[in-house]
Amino acid sequence: MSKFSGKCDFCDEIAIHGLDHILRCDVYVGSSRTPLRLTCLADCVPYYPYIVSVAAHDNVRNRGVICLTERSWVDIEEERDGHHPIHDYYRQALAEELAKIGKEAPYV
Repeated sequence: MSKFSGKCDFCDEIAIHGLDHILRCDVYVGSSRTPLRLTCLADCVPYYPYIVSVAAHDNVRNRGVICLTERSWVDIEEERDGHHPIHDYYRQALAEELAKIGKEAPYV
């Protein structure tokens, strides 16, 4: 379970399969038909709390396809169940991770 969402999320997908594999995949958010441009770990960090809804590998093209939820799990859960203090914890963890790589946090 990730410290960014409390679920098995994109951060865990990177830890399980390795950054090199993820960077060779086409990663989509929600129903977008345009893959994200992920070139390094810093590009991936904002998507850590997103849940992987589909992960597949195309053996012909030797590329993976990963589909993430439209929004982070924290946002989805908060909308569904209301705000809980754990949501602040998850957002703070993401903000700290983003600060480490020099990106601004979307919330806090």
